Amino acid sequence: MEGGHESVRSVVRRPIYPPAPLRECRLANPFDRQASSCPAHKKTDRPITIDDGHRSVYDVLRPLLRDRHWAIPITLFIYPSAISNASDALTWEELRTMKQDGFFTIESHAYWHPNFRSERALRDAASFRAFVLEQLVHARSRVSAETGATATCIAWPFGIHDTELEALAVDAGYVAGFTSEPRPVTRAETAMALPRYPINDVCGEECIWGILRETDPYHN
Repeated sequence: MEGGHESVRSVVRRPIYPPAPLRECRLANPFDRQASSCPAHKKTDRPITIDDGHRSVYDVLRPLLRDRHWAIPITLFIYPSAISNASDALTWEELRTMKQDGFFTIESHAYWHPNFRSERALRDAASFRAFVLEQLVHARSRVSAETGATATCIAWPFGIHDTELEALAVDAGYVAGFTSEPRPVTRAETAMALPRYPINDVCGEECIWGILRETDPYHN
């Protein structure tokens, strides 16, 4: 799930489906580059991811989790160009603090959240490949330098991905990629194009329970 904070609150308030750490879910484990499909996953494998690195993760969500003593694993997909720069973005210090909390994991949303479809239209093939690799590699290296985290997963900016982008991500050291395609993960998925359900504050509690019920048949 890719969630807004109010929506996350709805899920965790009644943890019938306790969220699982993204990297521990069998849907994406063992993150094997050679694997052509994802194994089955268990009923509790419903990781929560939050994109973009907005400051409200630190100001709103983190205090909620700490006040309720909820050690709920959450994966943050950030794009480093905004961190400590944009007024509504997290700072590197805040990300380091959340990493030390033990239940926030930091992953990549590319370096400055480019629209790869638009960028491809502006460049020749070689220039485009170089641009993509720079976005993917620079994001990983900056996350590592600032937080000590090793980003091996990417949430595709704007959900844009194709076989060329997926292959370049593997070359850049990623082992799993996540889309915004709202459907359950099945055994047929490839590791670099795993679907997620986008959730924002428009999708309230009943909407979330509907998604959870819809995905039940796909869990062991």
